[in-house]
This record gives sequence, C-alpha cells and structure tokens, in this order.
Amino acid sequence: MRLSTVLIFAAYASAENLSDSSKPGGQLKNGGLRHSVDRKLGIFDSSAKAAKTKSTKAFKSAKSAKATKLFTKTAKADGVGLNNEDQNEAASAAVSAAAANNPKVANNPNTCVLPELTDDMAGMPIWIQHGQVMTFFVQSGTAPQAPPRKTYTDERLTIANNDMYVLQCQENGYVPDETCFYACKDGVIDTTTYCRQDPADLCKKTRETTAFQQCLLDFDSDEPFHDGKSLKTWWGEVLDVFHFGRDEIFKFDNNTIDFFLGHGAANIAGTGWLSQHQEIIAPDDEQFFDASFVKFAGWADEGDYEYGPDTLRNSSSSATQNGYLQDVVTEDYPDVRFPEVDMVLPKVVAPVPGFKPKFSSAVLLSEYDPCDESKYLGFAPECFTHHHGGFHTGSGEQLPYYAPMINGNIDLNGHCTSAETNPFILVEALKANQANIGEDVMKKAGGITGVHPVVRSVHLCIDGDDIYHPYICAIHSDHLGSDTLPISASPFMFQPTKNRKKLCADRVAAGPNLCKATTDTNYPFPWTQHF
Repeated sequence: MRLSTVLIFAAYASAENLSDSSKPGGQLKNGGLRHSVDRKLGIFDSSAKAAKTKSTKAFKSAKSAKATKLFTKTAKADGVGLNNEDQNEAASAAVSAAAANNPKVANNPNTCVLPELTDDMAGMPIWIQHGQVMTFFVQSGTAPQAPPRKTYTDERLTIANNDMYVLQCQENGYVPDETCFYACKDGVIDTTTYCRQDPADLCKKTRETTAFQQCLLDFDSDEPFHDGKSLKTWWGEVLDVFHFGRDEIFKFDNNTIDFFLGHGAANIAGTGWLSQHQEIIAPDDEQFFDASFVKFAGWADEGDYEYGPDTLRNSSSSATQNGYLQDVVTEDYPDVRFPEVDMVLPKVVAPVPGFKPKFSSAVLLSEYDPCDESKYLGFAPECFTHHHGGFHTGSGEQLPYYAPMINGNIDLNGHCTSAETNPFILVEALKANQANIGEDVMKKAGGITGVHPVVRSVHLCIDGDDIYHPYICAIHSDHLGSDTLPISASPFMFQPTKNRKKLCADRVAAGPNLCKATTDTNYPFPWTQHF
C-alpha cells in the first residue's frame, strides 16, 4: 500500500471560508473538492473520487495553456522560475482560467490561485498551508485561533493575501529536492520569492535528491573522514552507544545518556520517538567526532506497541490523538534563562512499559549560516538540512519563527543565521506576539518545552536491519503511519549547493541588517494569521 509522506502533515483539508467543514468529503465553496478526512490512509471515499475527477477535468479544460507553458519553459530554462513580468502574466492567466469555472475569483485583489498539482506528477506533490512569521497551524483545529491547516492537490484553488503554502510530497519515499513556498501578495501569486524550481519536478526519492548526490558518504571505507578517523569507525562508536547499548539507555538508571523529551512523548512523523541528549539546544557548543555528536536519536518499537493519547502533557492540538507513548515517567527541568516564559523540559527517569526500542536515526546539530562553506566535523554543508527556529511544544509540534527581513520578506528558506535567531531574540518575539497566538492555543499544544535558533542538522537514517550503512535523509519513511504526527509543515529541508549559494548572495547584496530583529508584530504583515 502506498503510504503518504504528507498525510502526516494534514489530517483535514477543511478551512474556514473555503469548505463546509461539517461534511467529510463536502464541497469547497470556491468550486474545488474537500479532501477526505481519512487522508492518513491515503484514500478518498467513492463519492469524493467521482467529484474530484469531474472537478479536475473542468479546471483542465478551462485553464490557460499559455500560463502553464510559460511557467514550465522559464522554470526549466534557468532553474529559478518566472521573472516578475512573466510571473504576473501567468498569474493573471491562471486567475482568469479559474474564473471561467468560478466567476467569484475574477478581478479579486484579495485572493490568488494556486497552480494545480496532479497525482501523475512524480512523488505526488501537494500544497500545505504554512503560515507567516509565527503562526502555529495545529492539525485538529481545537482552538478558534487555530483552525485545521488546509491542503490542496488536484484543483486550482483560491487563497487569501499573505496566505502561504509549502510544497511537500505525498508518495512514500519522496521528499522535496529543496524548499518551495508560494505566497499570495496583493492578488498575485508569488512563485519566485520563496521557490526556485518548478513545483511539478521537485519531489524526488531521497537517494535521487541533489543534496544526497552532493553528500556521498562511504561507511565501508577506512579512509580518514575527520581528524584521522573514518566514517566507518565513527559510526561504529555511535552504534556501540545507541544500538548495542540501547538496553542500558532504556533502563534510565545511570547518567551516561540524558534522555530529554523536547517533543514530549510524541511518535514523530519521519523520526519516531525523539530523544534529546542535551538540556539546552546549543548548536554553538564545542562538539567532538564521536558518539556524543548525536544530539537527537529516533526510536521505533520492535514489537506491537500501542500508542495512545498524550498523558504526559495532556495536549490536544494534533489530529493524531493516539500518537503518544504511555506511562512515561519524567522529571521537569525549567529553562531558568527565561523566567518570564513557562518553559519546562521533561527528562525520562524510568523504563517505559512495553516499549522495545529500535535505534532508527541519528541527528547531528551545527550552527547555521548559508555563507559558511566549511565542513563541520568532516560533513560538507550539503549534508545538512535546514531547520527553522522556534519553540518546541509538549505535543511534539513546534511554534515556528520565520524572521522578518528588512526587504519585506520573511525567512522561509534560510537567509538568517543561528546568531540572528538566537533564543533571546525568539523569546522577545514571543512575548510581543503572545496575545495574537492565544494562550489556549499553546496550552492545547502541551506548553513549551524548549527554544532553539535556526540550525542545520545531518539526519542519518537506518533502513531495516542494515545498521552499518546509514544514509542522509530529511525524514525516515518507516515512520509515516497513522500513529505519527508532524513537527511542522516544513521541519527539515535539504539545501543543495546552488540554493545555498543563492541565499548567501542575497545576504551579501542586502547588507548586514537583512535579518535585524524586530518586535513589530505587524511587519511585514501580521505575524500570526489563520485563513
């Protein structure tokens, strides 16, 4: 059965002003189709399938061939996408095409139309509502300030000004080759500010991604990789601690490995149960090329463990209400750096009944700077994914922070460094924006467990029982079931060389104040918006 990489990101496709959310499979008010609630199984109900086929054909017959050809030709020619003039022309053509099937879309400066993504595209790409500077899109819609995030695939659907969507891949084993966000700006769909490739071609199998090809790691070689030590030897040291020594770790009766839960008791999509091995996430700490380099570890269960509700933090924000380990005994570690913010990190202090741990991934952290071309403990910049800064919550999710930039954009792609998004800046931003987020939203997300800046991270996934040949990954495709839940809509994104160099060039051209911190929660538009 084909599992979806992105089913985890969106259990519901309903949205205020876009659907009749009371009816699973109901019609979208703007003429499209609301996806089946049971997206976790990767299926639609039969009535939805029929309606979807009819609706898709109507849009395809009405759409402008000029807009489609224009985008594809330009995007494939230079890998960047449309220039502004062509972008506006294509966007106008797309709006006109959609208007042929829905007159309400025409001549509306407050809405844009997303380009269609179809199931026959490689990896089955999908648009997922993303958010602005600090918008926590919970899955369940349990609070009025945070309705369920929306997802779109086959239809050209309207979105509101400042509404932003990220491209992800539905088919198991596929991931975006690099980040791609589309945004609505004054009634024009912005395809170039946050995206450099044609979305139709972005989904690739992990081992076929550009970053993977630029970071070929040989775990069989005895050749020195860093400081005279081979990857083979280093990985053997990691296995001694986290694989062969896992039974000792899970006794929790020694102080060899601290086992903090920055993401609570959640079974995280793409990683499994994630253990954190430092109390404060500090990518600037001195690190060593040994097992201690593993700052997070992903754990699967080798048996038939039954996950349940979040009894550790009592969260209710995730649509995956039964995606948490049970009977986890912890001690609380408040973050004393920020007494004005209630931030408590749990640490596991007793065995978890019934859980049979299997080491499935290792996460290596480092400071992020798109202009840093140096290797870090032997790993080239291409080996690292980009992970946005923000606040971890007890539900396993994250309240993101995408820094406002002086050019009027926000940092979705990775222009800003770890230093420019340090925890003190993030806490000041949270304090300024707390009223817009809503206290009930954070409470239902299980409260805050920690905060960290933008970081880069190497993810090494283990396939099955082949423990000696890990591979770089953005997510682990074995951890994508109905009992998993996402960290965010775009948690870990590859950054191939060309993309990273463009980010650096943008920084240099903009000057040193590009990412200057601000607490103006309306710049460049309201930080927290739900559509």
